[in-house]
Amino acid sequence: MARRAKRDTAAFLTQCRVLAKRWQDAADPGVFGLTELEIDRFEEMVLHAGEAREKARRAQNLAKARFVGQREAFANLRGLFGALVGSVDVKAKRAGAKHAKSVYAAAGIDPPEKPGPRPAPSEPFRLAYKTWTNGEIEVSFQIDDRGRGGLLYEVQRRLMPLDEPCPPWLPLDIVADKVFVDRDVPPGLRQVEYRVRAMRASGTKSDWSYALIVPFGTVKSAGAGSKDKPAARPAA
Repeated sequence: MARRAKRDTAAFLTQCRVLAKRWQDAADPGVFGLTELEIDRFEEMVLHAGEAREKARRAQNLAKARFVGQREAFANLRGLFGALVGSVDVKAKRAGAKHAKSVYAAAGIDPPEKPGPRPAPSEPFRLAYKTWTNGEIEVSFQIDDRGRGGLLYEVQRRLMPLDEPCPPWLPLDIVADKVFVDRDVPPGLRQVEYRVRAMRASGTKSDWSYALIVPFGTVKSAGAGSKDKPAARPAA
């Protein structure tokens, strides 16, 4: 038996129970330096600690059950509250715009707020690419629009020649998905760069994303139009 008290409460209680039983069964506890009075006191405290732990466990389970009951009760209450407010909305809608305010006033709740204009979307992020052996480049990205949806994505491209000054960004495509494929990459470039911004139907646009750099030229394979396995995908 270990001479040090176990840190875990349950393990320590088991340790003490084993020792209390062994010491109580000893014919002469004086052999190992203890008295019967000390052993009786130890056994008493072991029993008391066990009872206290059991009470604490029951209290914890009861508190947990009460918390779960409270959560369920409030979930049911919120559900009914929402349903009743929805019934008032239906009544107000049937009453028409002229009498809707009086319906809400009678119910004692505020009418629904008119939806405001959606804010400009945030800029796309986490751009990444795959290169294909036929010279195409697939670009993907992410955006956090908090579930508002209804976005389109404007893509621009900049072709960086081997020995020429930095050219301007030029429009490449407008896509509805967060992935697009550049199917017409000229050969003999130092690198290709892409950037994306999101836009709503209302016309509001995000800032441009950072530029995604594909730092190598692409060579179109002769003849074949099918895609082979993608090349390694570097970290964005």
